[in-house]
Amino acid sequence: MNRVIIGLGVGFLLAAVFAVLWYGAYVENGLLRKQVEDLNKQLEVKSAELQRTTQQLVNIQSQLIDAQTQLSQTRRQLAELERQLIDAQTQLSQTRRQLAELERRRAELLAQLEQLNATYQRLRSKVYAGRDLVQQAKALLGRITLKAPRVDDTWTFIRTYNYAYRPLRSGYFYPLELSLYSYQTVEVQTSELLYIAFFTPDQYERWHRGYDGTPLTQGRGYVKFTPPRNETYVLVIYNDLGRDVGEFQVTIRYLETWRYYDVAPLRPTGPYVVGSLGTPSRDFFRLFAIYNYWLENRHKLAEEVRRQLGDVRGDVRAFSPQLQLDTQILYALSLAALLKDAGFDVSFSAIGVSLKDPFEPSSIIPQVRFYSTINPNATFNRMFQQIPKGWMSVTWTSREAPVGYEFYVIINTYNVVEVVDRWLDTITPFNIIYSDGVTLLP
Repeated sequence: MNRVIIGLGVGFLLAAVFAVLWYGAYVENGLLRKQVEDLNKQLEVKSAELQRTTQQLVNIQSQLIDAQTQLSQTRRQLAELERQLIDAQTQLSQTRRQLAELERRRAELLAQLEQLNATYQRLRSKVYAGRDLVQQAKALLGRITLKAPRVDDTWTFIRTYNYAYRPLRSGYFYPLELSLYSYQTVEVQTSELLYIAFFTPDQYERWHRGYDGTPLTQGRGYVKFTPPRNETYVLVIYNDLGRDVGEFQVTIRYLETWRYYDVAPLRPTGPYVVGSLGTPSRDFFRLFAIYNYWLENRHKLAEEVRRQLGDVRGDVRAFSPQLQLDTQILYALSLAALLKDAGFDVSFSAIGVSLKDPFEPSSIIPQVRFYSTINPNATFNRMFQQIPKGWMSVTWTSREAPVGYEFYVIINTYNVVEVVDRWLDTITPFNIIYSDGVTLLP
């Protein structure tokens, strides 16, 4: 019994202990569960915060990557800006140097402009001085009267050549081969009365060898010869005076009769020249003929001009304070007077011949104006080359007129003194300062 009671007591005690333990466990389990729930809640909160933080970190990392990309771009842009800055600085330096160079060139150009302006003013004064010289020459021309030869469609052109020969001993001779045409006539004159003869080559050889060579013509001091045909002939100048002669002069003159035709002839009888329709070619022929006449008679004509102008108060300066009656001026005036009398439109060009001041007008040369329906350059040049007018130097120019062309021929009479009178091989160069009717006044 006691054992039962003890057993029950132990059972109740165990039950009570179990109940206490269970309750305690229950309470503790509730507390733990609550703690776990709190921890879960905290964990959830922390997880959410962690997710937000992670997302922020991702965003920050993305921003960092973007920032790094932008930084790289900014660095590249900065490098590019630095390069551009260097280029700009280089360009600025170049621009400054160019600006300095431009300033230097500007100063040079201004100096050159001043020099050009001064030169222009000097040349302008020279041109006006040339015009004044031409006006004075035209005034003198109005007081000169010379009679020009009548020139139709035929003219005998003469070319005269003067030679200085060395002394010739008695019994000696000079031979000279000449190629001649049958339409030519040759006149030979010597300052000493020497024997002159023309031979054919075979007859010359006989004469030279001491045989009876027969001359075609002969004379003493002068001979005139017309070749029977186109051939080479031998001119002999022989000293048969019985004494030696010193240096002497020989003059050879060629005469050729030329004809002018408007159209080519069917049966020409001698040398001729053909004009061109629409050009003043007949007047060109007349110009060459009168010039040839003047060239052969220039000394006599120049002296006549000097005489006529000297009749007025005995001094030409009464009419022209600048023009001095030297040979060149007299030549220009005498040729112009002949051409004027022949009906040509004559004036003058002022020229400068001084080496120290080549643009200072110091002399004049004549010029002739023509009118033409078509440009006559080619026709004039062809006739100029064909006709044997003697030494003649010209400059010509043409320009359009309201109807047709104006054609100017400027004749170089200035150098006739050197080439023809003095037999020199060189001429004096000159500048045409003012040409009446051609030069436009500045």
